[in-house]
Amino acid sequence: MSPPICYDVWLNITQTIMALIMLTMKDADRYTVIKQAISGQFTVRDAAKILNLSGRQIKRLKKQVRKDGAKGVVHGSRGNP
Repeated sequence: MSPPICYDVWLNITQTIMALIMLTMKDADRYTVIKQAISGQFTVRDAAKILNLSGRQIKRLKKQVRKDGAKGVVHGSRGNP
């Protein structure tokens, strides 16, 4: 008989599984352009034109992607009922 799984191990496994991010093609494209804007390949204005967003939204997305990675381009309520 094997010992019961430690709660901490179970919690870490659950958090790892929950951390998977589902990106739509639109999200993946958005992430790619934002990453290029962060690296300096695009200006905020260029990225805004490509994604059909305002410069303010590009700045907001850049901040979120720097903080959260790809999760930064996904809507916060995705996955909630």
